[in-house]
Amino acid sequence: MTAPRLGFRSTAASAKAAQGAFVARLGKSNPAAAKTLAVQLAKHDTTLIMRTLLSGSGLQPDDLGDVFTAYTLFSWQIANRDATDIGNATVAALRNQLTARLSADPRLLQPAMRTALGEEMKLLSVTIHAGWQSATREGRTKAYSDSIAAMFKARSGTDLRALRLTSAGFRPR
Repeated sequence: MTAPRLGFRSTAASAKAAQGAFVARLGKSNPAAAKTLAVQLAKHDTTLIMRTLLSGSGLQPDDLGDVFTAYTLFSWQIANRDATDIGNATVAALRNQLTARLSADPRLLQPAMRTALGEEMKLLSVTIHAGWQSATREGRTKAYSDSIAAMFKARSGTDLRALRLTSAGFRPR
């Protein structure tokens, strides 16, 4: 069964609002990192980057289920230090698994809520992907992997290292 589409209208204004909120939250705990991130975000189009990251995956940057799947998948790959190329059928199965949960949330019937969350997921995806690239260049992939695993567990309660990715989505190890 294919999970429903959770499209949202991504605009320059909605992306900028998500970036501003994200930087403001980060600034409360780490002002220096927030300033650095704000400078980087001003230089790059996160929607374009996300479109590039999703290219060929079957996922779209203007669908909440798709960008949530990408964020979760990137997080899982980083947490598990797994750079395996994942086929589109597996990505689609994971999307169906994750989007089924999202679509059950009545708040996401509101277009504004889908847009805000979709923009946030794009931003998080691009940010953790860029962090992984930096960690790889600097030889600190284990520390970064550990931090992403801990962050994901703290935010969602899900231990990505306790999951394996199968042709049917995530399953316990």
